[in-house]
Amino acid sequence: MPFIRTTTNKPVSKSTADKITAACGQAITLLRGKTEEWLMVEVTGDKNLYFQGKEMLVQDIAAKCGAQRLYIMLGCLDFQVSSASQQLAQNWNILVDKILSKSPDMEIVIISNIPCYTEEPAFAEYNQKVAAAAVELKQMAMDRGFGYIDLGYYIQDHYGNMPAVYSRDTYHMNPDGSVEWMKIMRHYARFEQEGGILK
Repeated sequence: MPFIRTTTNKPVSKSTADKITAACGQAITLLRGKTEEWLMVEVTGDKNLYFQGKEMLVQDIAAKCGAQRLYIMLGCLDFQVSSASQQLAQNWNILVDKILSKSPDMEIVIISNIPCYTEEPAFAEYNQKVAAAAVELKQMAMDRGFGYIDLGYYIQDHYGNMPAVYSRDTYHMNPDGSVEWMKIMRHYARFEQEGGILK
């Protein structure tokens, strides 16, 4: 029996949990032999998150690490729950403002999400949301002076889907896809070392 667990330190209303559960139920059918009838989903809000054995918020973890640069990538659930996808830019600004309040000199680099692998027309809407959000996030990064990497540009076929050779389970990359991701990140790191700017 498949089991999907979603945990956050933010409160989760019953209606939001229902939307997340419904999205998971739809997504699980893309896996051969899996149906919503045999899917268990746990959605937990207001959970404590720990780093180095201590309870911390994301902005405190970022400050504690002492890193000069922070790469942040979207989660795929942001595109499966319509209320979340409509507030992406607003939520991104809240997140980075909290991080910068504790680490004002932190260099922020936003990484776009990647499209999912699908042969089903119903999931084309997900990839359209990913593509639209990439444009919005790039503009936000430019407006705020953040770096930006459009990972989805590199991890897609000519239809705007994740190529089957990179797909593990519709939304996630397999080891081959992860290797390509790391090659892209190394390219950008080298680009910056040579004086380039991620815009």
